[in-house]
Amino acid sequence: MVKAQLPSTDERRRNQVWVMVVGLALVGVVVGTVVGWQMTNQQSPAPPARQPVQPAATLARPAAEQDPVVFATGPDRPTRTPDLLPATASKIVCFYDFPQLLAPTALVVYWWVNGKELGEVPATPQQQAQAAHLSGQFILGPPAEQETFPEGIYEVELRAEGKAITRASFVVAVDADKILAEERIRVGEIKVISCVTARDVDDKGHPMQTTDTFAGSDRILVAFTYINGTAESHFVVSWFRDDTMIEQAAQRVAMADGAGRAFAWIEADESLPPGQYRAVVGLAGKEQPLAEAQFIIRP
Repeated sequence: MVKAQLPSTDERRRNQVWVMVVGLALVGVVVGTVVGWQMTNQQSPAPPARQPVQPAATLARPAAEQDPVVFATGPDRPTRTPDLLPATASKIVCFYDFPQLLAPTALVVYWWVNGKELGEVPATPQQQAQAAHLSGQFILGPPAEQETFPEGIYEVELRAEGKAITRASFVVAVDADKILAEERIRVGEIKVISCVTARDVDDKGHPMQTTDTFAGSDRILVAFTYINGTAESHFVVSWFRDDTMIEQAAQRVAMADGAGRAFAWIEADESLPPGQYRAVVGLAGKEQPLAEAQFIIRP
């Protein structure tokens, strides 16, 4: 089993973001983990990489102190998207602001939940009045035949002239308000509320470019969001090809108190063989898995 070097108890301070990436080369397989990515309103450093993980292509860059795309359940634009949005929401407002793109620019919006494409957003973005650059908002309603938003990781991509401007994401969870309360009271057992495979993560641990199909030479990340975490516990991420566990790729991942995000990754020195794979997230010392994400390595 691969064991990450974990911080001491004194280093696990409340409301502090700490992140560690461990990469180990074992029998031609490289694995890595991010441990203890706690949800706060602070920025976390981007994880270092053995080889650069390519981000989504963008045409516009964010303003210095403001994310270009943020999400909220109310009419006021926050500086950044809250760590969690409530599953009771009947609508989510997407605010966008791109100082380097002139208005008017026609936007097309697509979105996904847990890697499943939901298609084009049936809404017309509303340009902010008297703004010389591209700035405005639009409303997201729940996925088809839903009254509210199911739990999960949502990605939203804005396109102009057939090209992606940016892709942003938000997480929906039951008991979001309780989870994010200042007291960080535990509201139940440790639970993974979303688990997807992706090509990259942003600086807050949100998965980017979610997909379930990879080439054998790709770095494959499994990104998950959890609630009710305890700093004394650890996740175990196991990787399987068909029903055979890749023993040297098993990883321990530390967690923070309360709600948090974490990810682990696997990469072969040359290439993973084609086939059906899955990443399974469980608790150290427990047999019952909490979540899994399936993916395919294509020939």
